[in-house]
Amino acid sequence: TEFPKKDLALRIAPELWLKRLVVGGVDKVFEIGPAFRNEGVDATHNPEFTMCEFYSAYTNLADLIKETEELLHGLAKHTQELISTQLTTLPPIDLSRFVRPFRQIEFIPGLEEAMGIRFPKLSSDDALPELLAVLKLAGITVPGEVPNSLPKLLDRLAAVYLEPMSFHEPIFITNHP
Repeated sequence: TEFPKKDLALRIAPELWLKRLVVGGVDKVFEIGPAFRNEGVDATHNPEFTMCEFYSAYTNLADLIKETEELLHGLAKHTQELISTQLTTLPPIDLSRFVRPFRQIEFIPGLEEAMGIRFPKLSSDDALPELLAVLKLAGITVPGEVPNSLPKLLDRLAAVYLEPMSFHEPIFITNHP
């Protein structure tokens, strides 16, 4: 390191400053910038990344989804225009993948459908061992070490069965428990 005697800090998100702006009367605000999370590194996670975070006062989920669809569709369209005129060495963007409205998948029913099983009642105290038993009976193996909590197991299953759906088109995964 170049500054061994100086305390340095890296932010994990622009959230605090953006929320202060909203409280101060700025109804819609966003920032695109660097962030850092001191977590593990693997093929799906880099501790240093660029993120877009935005807040919109007086907005419900349906409106946020619509705004996000417009943002992603507009970015894809504008990027394709740049590719066809200036960045000609880049492959074209298939704009048909950005047709609105984007597909919405409800978390638990989506997992059940993708995996071909019904989950036990997830609010029970025994939900984790019961779900692991259902997976075993169905012959479904959990990749890697078996998670020790229900939220971690559900996240792992979503990473395998739901998130890859977004590789082909934008999707919204809703009602994450």
